[in-house]
Formats: sequence, C-alpha cells, structure tokens
Amino acid sequence: MNYYDEILEKIHALLANGKSMQALLILDEELGMPYVPKDFEEKLLELKSSIQFEEGRKSYSDEDLERMLKGSNDEQLIAINELNARNLRNYHDLINDYLSADGFINAKVLLIDSMIAQELNEEYHMVQDGMEYDFIPRYQLRPAESDGFSSAVSYLEDALMKEPSLLKMAKEIVYKELMLMLPINADEEEGLLLADQAIIYLYQALGDEKGLDEYLKSAKRELILGT
Repeated sequence: MNYYDEILEKIHALLANGKSMQALLILDEELGMPYVPKDFEEKLLELKSSIQFEEGRKSYSDEDLERMLKGSNDEQLIAINELNARNLRNYHDLINDYLSADGFINAKVLLIDSMIAQELNEEYHMVQDGMEYDFIPRYQLRPAESDGFSSAVSYLEDALMKEPSLLKMAKEIVYKELMLMLPINADEEEGLLLADQAIIYLYQALGDEKGLDEYLKSAKRELILGT
C-alpha cells in the first residue's frame, strides 16, 4: 500500500467512526499540498464534497458556533469549518475572542489561514503557549507563499531528488510545521532548518541509518546549514 492509499484508508476509517471533521482536516491538508496527483486529488475532492454535503444539512447559529469554539477539539474544528465557509469579516469579535483564549492549535491555524485568504484588514490578537501576537491577516502570507516554504522546498528537492516518496513526506512535514507557526511566517533560514529537521526525522523514523549518515555528511547540508 502506497502513501496515497494509506491516506484514503485513514480518511474512510475516520468517516466510519463518525469523525467527519477530523477527516475533513486531513483532506484540507492534502489538498493544500504543492503537488497532488490528479487521480488522488479527484478522490479527495469527491470525499470532501460528500462530507460538506452531509455537514451542510446541519444548521449552526452564531450562538452554536460561540459555544462550540469553547468545546472539545472536534467541536472547535466543526465550528471553524463552518466559519471558514462564511464571510469572516462578519465575525471579528467572535474570532478575536477565540484566538485570544486557549484553544486547539490545529483549529486556530486553519482559521488564521482562511483569514489570510479572505484578506481581513482588521487587527487580531492571538495567544498560544504563553506567546502573544497582534496581526492583520491581509499582510500575512499563507504557508505555501512564504519565503520559508520556498527555501525549504528548493532544499528538499535538491537533497532528496533520488527519493521521491521521502521528498513528498518531507514537504508535508515542513508545510504542517509552517501552518502551526501562523500567524508568523518563516524566513528562508527558518525554512532551511525545518527542511533539515524533516529529513533527519524521516531517516530516523524509517530506521535508515545509512541514509541518515550520508545526509549528515553531505556537502550541501554543510554549505547551506553551516554544520
């Protein structure tokens, strides 16, 4: 079973267990990748459309959304998915209250990504893990548009040109890490560090000691990362 079959199996398993929002989260992550094979993309879009149709049957009031944003991780994801389908400009106070309080980071960054996409031009306050950020979405970049992502992808494609499956996984790891950094955008140097960490993590996870050793000794790593 290849990577794409595993993702589809995971999504179907989540749906079978009634976890549609978790399945939708994975779908959005995969569809947001820089490269998605056409046949795989079609299957993802079909699944997403089916989930959204079922969820669309449900009607959430603003009061429902406010309550769910204070609820479990799954409830927050459902609320964010509903909000992201609306005009976020109409929910400034609700969004600001949510971002300013403790919440599920995965849901928060999905919301911020949509705020950037909708180019909201008011200031918002974000609190997470003891850190505070004030930002205006229209002046931020989505992860795939950042300098950090561009430098990471260039480095990964060079370092893993002979290992396409590893390259795909490394790109996804970097993308997810950049998502979790929102509303902050990574610069080129940070992108290179993330790429380096992704490669090391994958070699270690796969138990490929030879590949890891060769990579750690590579001239390209020494040149770009100064190791």
